[in-house]
Amino acid sequence: YIPPADTVIDAIIVANAVYANKNQFEVMNSAVSGLSPYPWELIEIEVMKFWRANPTKHQITKTIAWNMIDNKKWFEFRFGLEHKLPAAAYLKFAQLIKNKKMIQTAEKFKRLVVDRSYYISSLYEHFFTNELIYAGKKMDDLLNHLSEDERKLFPALNVRKIDFAHYFRVFAYGIRTFVLKEDTEFPSAETFGNDIVGKYLEQYLFSDIVWAYRRGKNKFYIRHRDEVKSLIFSSKAVQNAIQNKAKVKAQKYAGRRGSKPMEVYRQEFEGETSALIYKMISNMSRTALSSTAWAAN
Repeated sequence: YIPPADTVIDAIIVANAVYANKNQFEVMNSAVSGLSPYPWELIEIEVMKFWRANPTKHQITKTIAWNMIDNKKWFEFRFGLEHKLPAAAYLKFAQLIKNKKMIQTAEKFKRLVVDRSYYISSLYEHFFTNELIYAGKKMDDLLNHLSEDERKLFPALNVRKIDFAHYFRVFAYGIRTFVLKEDTEFPSAETFGNDIVGKYLEQYLFSDIVWAYRRGKNKFYIRHRDEVKSLIFSSKAVQNAIQNKAKVKAQKYAGRRGSKPMEVYRQEFEGETSALIYKMISNMSRTALSSTAWAAN
């Protein structure tokens, strides 16, 4: 989870002001995932929307698509079948008929599309296949040192208030404007229309239902049961509680027959805690929630 540059800058400025005159060494981190986690799905939705609405002249293919696969073997199979195999077959055919233009095209396609896309996938593989959650307690500590007026001067420090859907659209805008050097309109917070008012109310009956099931679903992300469990389990408070409980039990039974090392007790408590958290969380259905909320309203 990469924090916005403004968040990092605000954190550096405030941290320097807070700890400048203190005789202690502090290691600070600009964490986002523990305070305001966002799913990869949100990045995919917003970035793809931007590039489909603002295609670049530098793109090689007409279709703009990006699929996220968290299983390494399945990814290798899909990539080989959909990209490597067709590219290799086209190159082999071009070499057999000895068509120089086709050979050049096939080699260019393999180099720019197949090899480059595989390289980009390998860069993000670690993040796709692993769930990394960074605690943001120090970010909250910095906020607690600021007055209300000071918080207005450093708004990006409060990552809970960042609209990450808009942030990713601005990120894509920056790539197009400053890297590809192509002019495009700056994306506003409502570029892709998350409001209920407007054309849906004018053109359709049950516009609220249409918004909830088509456009609003990208605004309100419902976390899977396993994801919520992971967020709670990896929190600093829960981990500290497990550590303290394991330490107390290890000290209590130290020297007795059947006593175990503290790490073993910790693993046992981690298993119990994980099972307990899982029982406390329901696996919510977006369809059921949307229907129930609409009916109740």
